[in-house]
Amino acid sequence: MDMLTAMTMPYHYGKSNSPLSNFQHSTLLCNLSISVSMKGSELQYSTLLVLVTSIDLSRNQLTGEIPQSITSLLGLRNLNLSYNQLDGTIPKEIGKMQSLESLDFCMNEISGIIPYNLANLNFLTTLNLSYNNFSGKIPTGDQLQTLLDPSIYMDNPYLCGSPLYKSCSTSENSHDFNVQGNDNNLDEILLVLFTVLGFGFGFWMFFGVLIFKRNWRYQLFQMVDDILDRIYVPVMVFIARSCNDTTE
Repeated sequence: MDMLTAMTMPYHYGKSNSPLSNFQHSTLLCNLSISVSMKGSELQYSTLLVLVTSIDLSRNQLTGEIPQSITSLLGLRNLNLSYNQLDGTIPKEIGKMQSLESLDFCMNEISGIIPYNLANLNFLTTLNLSYNNFSGKIPTGDQLQTLLDPSIYMDNPYLCGSPLYKSCSTSENSHDFNVQGNDNNLDEILLVLFTVLGFGFGFWMFFGVLIFKRNWRYQLFQMVDDILDRIYVPVMVFIARSCNDTTE
């Protein structure tokens, strides 16, 4: 996002060896013809001075986060960063850009909540945040109340609230339940795995020693015989006495 950051930097006239300074100097002094997409239509501008109020960097394979410094462009009316590979979150200070009329962030990988101060953009008439990874409740109030088309928020799996047909309580509970269910399944799998490993280890430790230690094996069998004899003799004596008592 170096190009966006550069646009928010103040320009000082004078000589400079910086490529960025040379770029700014040439753009400020030359007249160019630029096509800008905003509000669903193509607009043609013949001077770069309009870029102070309109920025269209769509379909440029931009990566990284949207720079916070872009919110210092208080005169910006149209911002189109759609069809890129941007991630991170929407700058929290976007509510300061009171002149915004069109905002398009669709087809990116932007996540997090939609800043609530977006509702403070009183001139915002076109908004598109679809096909991202936003979550939480869609802000309500003021200008956002007039943007009732659900498609501007579509394909954000964990986004809820009006104008989407997804209740926030249901969505959040379902998401929490799925996460908790996955955690429980993982705990059960680990418990079974460690139980089986522990049993197998103990089994082979015990019988492995008996296999390779003959003396220990004989001693074990002798001990078992002694225990069985101690149990067997009293039981047989008890049975014999019971039989004698019965016959008498």
